[in-house]
Amino acid sequence: MNINRYLIRIYTKLCTANESDDRVKEEGRKTCCMLYETALANLKWVIAYRCLTYCGKFFSAIKDHDMAVTCFDSFFASANQSHHTLWGWAVYCFAVAVHAANDIERVDRAAKMCKDILQNGNNLNEFLRQNLPAVLKKLQEMI
Repeated sequence: MNINRYLIRIYTKLCTANESDDRVKEEGRKTCCMLYETALANLKWVIAYRCLTYCGKFFSAIKDHDMAVTCFDSFFASANQSHHTLWGWAVYCFAVAVHAANDIERVDRAAKMCKDILQNGNNLNEFLRQNLPAVLKKLQEMI
């Protein structure tokens, strides 16, 4: 899982930084699908939850927003919000993906999740404290 996790992070950066050729996207997709399945089968390991979020970020980067949301939904369905340290980061990534996709159907859900994280204050590092309000504002402008 670790090697594929790092590969997905590299593929995500390649696809985000510039328009990659289709070969890079397809190789990334294959690796990401494999990582997604491996993560789902190994949810007893904390790293699996991180992998689900990385997969969501990759699919968002290649503009496969349905699969990105599937990855984030798998995370949210499997992780315990009150005890999982990655929850805030996953919410942030989900909200960014919803905004990037202009996904009107999921804007309310993403905005509510952002508000809940900000009000609760748990699992917020400095990055989230600075960036989550801006994403929430963008989502609210879509409503």
